[in-house]
Amino acid sequence: MLHDPATALGDVGHSRVPMILGSTGNESTTSLRGETGLDRAKYQAFLKVRFGDRTGEAERVFPAAADADVPGAIDRVVTVAVNAAPARLMARSLAGARTDAFLYRFTRRPDTARGRELGAFHGVDLAYVFGNMADPGYTELDRELSRLVMAYWLNFAKTGEPNGPGLPAWPVYEAATEQNLDFGDTIRVEARLYRTSCDFSDQVSRFRPK
Repeated sequence: MLHDPATALGDVGHSRVPMILGSTGNESTTSLRGETGLDRAKYQAFLKVRFGDRTGEAERVFPAAADADVPGAIDRVVTVAVNAAPARLMARSLAGARTDAFLYRFTRRPDTARGRELGAFHGVDLAYVFGNMADPGYTELDRELSRLVMAYWLNFAKTGEPNGPGLPAWPVYEAATEQNLDFGDTIRVEARLYRTSCDFSDQVSRFRPK
């Protein structure tokens, strides 16, 4: 029998496979690169496609008061509604099925050409996961962050648990506390990531558990 993803992940009968789930701080800057002429009218049309008859609510959750605000507002919509909220939804579903999930947000903006232009862009975390610091602009801070990130991922691949000696504690996701790890200039525990906008995005998601 086929199930939608949230239902399948929340089924206590499925194989209990831990997951690492996350997003970056600026998920759509790469796709917006080179876009010109973005104004509030186009933004409203974008919201209409994404949120339908709840466009008015979406404008309040993801405001853009002027044309100059539109690129940043689109980035927030994509960062939250397309990436962070689905990751949280999956983590919640796994937690409900008594399966460990580890949620993260990656906000470190490297001082590379792409980092200066695009912020914590989609895929920026992969350089740290694989230790790929080839581009000019990565610093000792980036290399140390990469060392820690690789240690988490290696521990997880070995044991299903990212934590280990010398690493800041990464809490298992629980719906009651909603904790995640932020990989920024420092590593720190956050709680209730994008709470209001994630909750709204969940409400309009077709994958919301019934």
